[in-house]
Amino acid sequence: MLKTSHHYEDSRRQVSDSEVITSRAAGIKQNMDKETDSHAKDSLEQRYSKLVGKIAIVNVGASTPTEMEELRFRVEDAIEATKSAMIDGVLPGGATVLAIASTMADLKPNKYESPISRLFADALEATFKKLYDNAGESADYRLKQVVAKALDKPGYGFNLRDMTEEPVDLAKAGIWDATRAVVQTVENATSAAGALLTVGALVTPRDDS
Repeated sequence: MLKTSHHYEDSRRQVSDSEVITSRAAGIKQNMDKETDSHAKDSLEQRYSKLVGKIAIVNVGASTPTEMEELRFRVEDAIEATKSAMIDGVLPGGATVLAIASTMADLKPNKYESPISRLFADALEATFKKLYDNAGESADYRLKQVVAKALDKPGYGFNLRDMTEEPVDLAKAGIWDATRAVVQTVENATSAAGALLTVGALVTPRDDS
């Protein structure tokens, strides 16, 4: 778009064809998946985000400095999760994916099962069970419901803010987790467990109950 007058000349570029932008973003996404150099991949991620992302201004306020700091951290976490979701996509939230993954064929109990497989399956279920225990629900009962539903509809789970007897479509309920966050959670937990095996000791809070 070009505007001229006797006093100024303002030249601006306007792209009206969204298909060109979408096609270019798809090409960059493919290059990101193939790229092995971390620096080059970061550059591609920035270019991809600029093409598909939008600009938003988030105003955060609170009554006390402590509350302000806590709220700021929450907003930053939400922004980073959104950025990750834009790059790698999303998964059904509420630890549902990890709970379903714990029932995969390689982790099912059998007479040849190794202790490591059972421990890994229990660890994948732990987040799901903790969420439901904190909500005053029967974690084992809800886990069986989600696993049974996953045979036909793996994207179903429970909305803890509006608990129902039967699992609901988490996508429609707006309950998501960034794929990258879920993967990194498992990787970090596995790394910590491996380190624990090498040192042979662990310091934990004492349970006075």
